[in-house]
Amino acid sequence: MKGNLLLALMAVTSFSAAAQDYSTPIENCVKAAEAVKNNDAALLKPLVRDLNPEEEQAMTQYLAKGQL
Repeated sequence: MKGNLLLALMAVTSFSAAAQDYSTPIENCVKAAEAVKNNDAALLKPLVRDLNPEEEQAMTQYLAKGQL
């Protein structure tokens, strides 16, 4: 599951407006990896866009259980 989240985040960030500057997607991947490693939902929130409150709560619960 952790790999799937990181791949999804990498895909989202690589197609952003800054896709030609690879430093931004790489930074976001590092941030996502740290968030998962530290089970910190607050670090993931800026990276994951358009989450509804239920998805945000589920993400927080999965991180707390170490299941992402």
